[in-house]
Amino acid sequence: MILEAIPCDGWVSAAEIAAETGIGSYRVAGVIRRNLLNVYIERKSMGPKGRKYQLYRRLHRVGKTKSGDRWP
Repeated sequence: MILEAIPCDGWVSAAEIAAETGIGSYRVAGVIRRNLLNVYIERKSMGPKGRKYQLYRRLHRVGKTKSGDRWP
């Protein structure tokens, strides 16, 4: 569900993903960090100094992933 809520052509926050999926934003960020980051999703930091937050975008891939699975 989380991967489906993240677009390829734009950046979204964990709060936006949480609103779409019904999963809490901290849990969304944790799942992305542990299971999806740098394989299916890329991340960038935003916000003023001391109040940083992360934005996520699905990676553009063709063919197989590092684990050998087909790209969804």
